[in-house]
Amino acid sequence: MPTPFAATTEEMDGPIHAISVVGELDLDTAPVLEARLREAREADASVLLNLSDCEFIDSSGLALIVQAWRDLENREGTGLAMCCATDQVERLLRIAGAYEAISITDSVDEALAELR
Repeated sequence: MPTPFAATTEEMDGPIHAISVVGELDLDTAPVLEARLREAREADASVLLNLSDCEFIDSSGLALIVQAWRDLENREGTGLAMCCATDQVERLLRIAGAYEAISITDSVDEALAELR
């Protein structure tokens, strides 16, 4: 049985919204993450997506992440970085070509450094 989905935000200096994604990011759960990303955009904050507990991402979740990255990169002073992707999630990001475009690091500290 999959882990129940959650996307929780911790507001950090920068301003940066650190969003931890837990469980499977798919068509059914993407609106939860979309709401957290909208909150960050409305606060003119950069986004750190912590994927350490994200078990799976489908095409709708990937599309949401790529769109958020584009939106944030096009706004002055904001950006998106991801960290701690599981092997399955990292493989998907590589296949989709997002791994080369979006900053993906091994740790939260590295992702924060990318955004500051």
